Amino acid sequence: MIKTFLLGLIVAKILTLTITFNVIADPAVDIKQIKIKTDETRIKELQIMLKDKIQTQPFGGYAIFTEEGSVIAVTSHAGFFDSYKQVSPSDSQIALQVGKHAFVCDVTDVACGPEWHTHLVEPVDSEHCDFKAVGELTHTEPSNWLEFKNKKITINSIDMGNEAFKEAIGGNFRDFKVGAPIEEGMVFNLIPEFVDPSDIRTLQAICIVPTGEGRL
Repeated sequence: MIKTFLLGLIVAKILTLTITFNVIADPAVDIKQIKIKTDETRIKELQIMLKDKIQTQPFGGYAIFTEEGSVIAVTSHAGFFDSYKQVSPSDSQIALQVGKHAFVCDVTDVACGPEWHTHLVEPVDSEHCDFKAVGELTHTEPSNWLEFKNKKITINSIDMGNEAFKEAIGGNFRDFKVGAPIEEGMVFNLIPEFVDPSDIRTLQAICIVPTGEGRL
């Protein structure tokens, strides 16, 4: 059975211990069609055709499912740094470190993290979320090349099998299982759940929220 999880990270604005989450751009555009080319060992090319032109700075992204239940995600989220393909935030931009390699930035500074990039995701169940929650994700990217042009996203060369990547949160270097891709996709966003919404230290989970028309 295919586990359908999504990836995406929340943009935060932090004033001392008060945290207010804000979407700073329109949601990602709905998916029209997905095309995938593979050989025995890798995903040679993955194309996501959209129903409208790609947004320059959406808060969210797209998830492609695999036969192993893993997720290939392509995302943009100004305000959060979690991939080496993004421009590293300066010390003055960082509001909070999250795990080993991820940082939340002040959303008033959109220079932090808006770059489109890819991840592999290890999702988790959570009693705090109606659907699923974000688990560990790769800091190093699974794809060798990513292009956005008008209504099309193209991702090239993702090795399948057990591949070693650095974790964005835990910081370990270990294997992530990459399954054969399935021509199914979902547009996503995320919502954080707190015991006390005014205190970031009480974060319980980052919940996955399908947007638009959701899964094909």
